[in-house]
Order: sequence, then structure tokens, then C-alpha cells
Amino acid sequence: MNKLGPKETKYHLAYAPNSVEINPLSRFRNSSDPDKERMIIVHVEFMDGDDFACRGIGLLHITLTDSDGNSLVTETISLDNPIVNRQHFDSVTRTYRVHFNKVPENLTQATVRATFAQEDENPIRSKSYTIQSNE
Repeated sequence: MNKLGPKETKYHLAYAPNSVEINPLSRFRNSSDPDKERMIIVHVEFMDGDDFACRGIGLLHITLTDSDGNSLVTETISLDNPIVNRQHFDSVTRTYRVHFNKVPENLTQATVRATFAQEDENPIRSKSYTIQSNE
């Protein structure tokens, strides 16, 4: 099947994100393999007005903070780009996956927040979600 991205319609009534949440699949990837970097994998889920998981077109901002509230990193992903959108979307979980590499060794928990901004729409913000390390 040829993947072309979203289909444009005359009336633009396609379902679009109504809310954004951090999915509980988000986690630290702690590796005993010294060749693999420690990372945080964040799963972001968009829900449409009928409360079904959906994809989005716009800018996705994900912010990680430590337990003291200090900002660790903010990642902005342009889901307007069909290639980038497909690269981050996990069709099994129906979430967008974002990897944060180079996690400090002493970090045992991180708080994640996501904001999704579409053109001519107010941004949608998630609640904060805390990810614990299993080490």
C-alpha cells in the first residue's frame, strides 16, 4: 500500500486531536549493555472528540523535568511533515514515540508534559506524568 498521508477533503471534517495525554507505556530504557545508551521513551496519545486514538498534524512539544522541577530538555516535532509524522507514529499502540537519549545516570524519575499546537487552534496540553526508573 502506498502511504500518502492524510487525505484532504472538501469540508475538512476529518477527525483531529481533541486532547493529548502521556501514555503509561512511557518509560526509562535502562540497559545493562554498555554499548546502549540509557534513554527515556515517551509515548504521546492524541484522542479525538469521540475519545478514539488518532493522529495529528501540527507541532508536538514534549518537555522533561527532573524531580526538582528543573527543565532537562524540550523536543519539538513537526507532525506537519508526513515523513516525520510516520516515523514517530507507532501503529500498534496508536501513539507517537519520542526517544530522549543521553539521560543523566543519576536521574531516577522525570516528569513529562506534552503540548500540541495546530494552525489557527488553541494549543492542547497534557497533564504531567511522572516516569520512574526501574534501576
